[in-house]
Amino acid sequence: MINIAAAFAYMAAYLCLREASNDQWYLPAGLRFATLLAMPYRLWPALFVGEVAALSTFRVRMAAEYGWLYYAASTVLAWPIVAVIVRQVRRATSLPTLSSATDAVALVVAGILSAELVSVANKAVSAYLRAGGGEMVYGDLIVYSLGHLQGILLAALGLPVVARCIAVRRLARPFAVESACAVLVCVALASAVYVASPDDVTALMALRLCMLLPSVALTFRHGWQGAAVSSIAANVALFATIPHQDAGQVDGPALLMQEAFAFVAASLFVLGARLHPVSVTMGSIVADAADERRLVREHLEAQERRQRDSALRAEALQRESRESMRPVLNLLRKHGQAEAAMNLVGMAHTQSSQFERQVIDSIYPLTLERFGFFAALESEAFVAHFGAVPFHLDLTGSPFTVAMETNLAAYRVLGEAIDHLASLDPTSVSVRIHCGRKADGRGAVSMAIRAIEPGVTGRSSSQRARLAQLRNRVAAYGGSVHTRGYRMRLIVLDEAPAPSAALEDVSLPSNVRLLREVATVH
Repeated sequence: MINIAAAFAYMAAYLCLREASNDQWYLPAGLRFATLLAMPYRLWPALFVGEVAALSTFRVRMAAEYGWLYYAASTVLAWPIVAVIVRQVRRATSLPTLSSATDAVALVVAGILSAELVSVANKAVSAYLRAGGGEMVYGDLIVYSLGHLQGILLAALGLPVVARCIAVRRLARPFAVESACAVLVCVALASAVYVASPDDVTALMALRLCMLLPSVALTFRHGWQGAAVSSIAANVALFATIPHQDAGQVDGPALLMQEAFAFVAASLFVLGARLHPVSVTMGSIVADAADERRLVREHLEAQERRQRDSALRAEALQRESRESMRPVLNLLRKHGQAEAAMNLVGMAHTQSSQFERQVIDSIYPLTLERFGFFAALESEAFVAHFGAVPFHLDLTGSPFTVAMETNLAAYRVLGEAIDHLASLDPTSVSVRIHCGRKADGRGAVSMAIRAIEPGVTGRSSSQRARLAQLRNRVAAYGGSVHTRGYRMRLIVLDEAPAPSAALEDVSLPSNVRLLREVATVH
């Protein structure tokens, strides 16, 4: 079913793009190149069937006039030529994901080769296999190859941008805003070309050349992503201002502009790939440090919400289990077995408390949510997590001045830090924690952790990986990790300063309000 759907979708897209094309701008060539570059190999037969079906809809009528050999060759020849080129490119590079300037060069060269070879093959078929074809006309070859190249560049330059957007799942705001401005500039210049007099060739060429200025600017601002988006916008604007269908072939200035645009677009794309490491630091489509931290933070918080839901479901099941014992207790009391009923109640209460402390809190620290950060650190689930490695807590400040999300992050960070130091086989771990507010109003949890008399020196690969994971989690909360020997100092911060109302008692759960003064350690 997937192959059938892919074939029909390709055929429909091919026919629609052909209607919007002309000989100087053949958009189906871009569709062919992009689908071969992006689609998995298992769908390639479906793409081939879709292209043959699309070409057959209008070329089958030519078979009676030009011969069936011409029909067959002109229908099936172009796709295998491009497939062979794209296959080699995909084996040698990481495309469609662009990872280096070499990938950009390979993409441009593959596009040029595809356009030239397909154009030559089509002209040769028309000249030698078509009935009454005569000889090849090399003058038209430039127009046809340029039309294929323009169509390929539209898709080939945009495909790595789409792949990058899918990978990072968002656009950096500066890139999005500046790209939108570039598109608006191209639209304005295209409108000016429409308004200008057709006889003023100099003015038309000047306006069309100005369409390239946003491409140059975005290339130096955002690397190959900026070059791709702005070049596509400029080429589409140029396409909208040239004559449609065969009349475009006699428009010399328009043909000259197309050649210039194709050369500039390909050159800027390669140049942008060379400049990409610099452009990333300046801010481009890749999310900047703040955006990356926000993405990681959102992912961690979503994960915590899922774990919280699991813990609440386990707690609800536990309550249902206790309620199911009520008929048994009533039956025992009715038959004079009050002592047995009391023993059963006591055993059920013990097991229930143990389940809550060791199982539910290991899924999600409900104790932290209900009684605060410091209470969660004293819970049986947190202590039991580290097995035989004892740790000593020195708690100061008040966790209620810090956002719940930050307290939860500090709880997870502390667990990972103790795990990391416990792998060094120390006799114990010393932990000092202070909760409070910084000068800018943000809540902060600072932690100093030290392994006492470690039995293992150096760090293994798993320990380095654990430490890298810890750094990523802390960085997501705008904090920092400092390590020195067998000591670690960490700080986790609120995302933004909390309003003064957030410190009012009414914003806290009732059980936490009652325990606030008790849980605050001076």
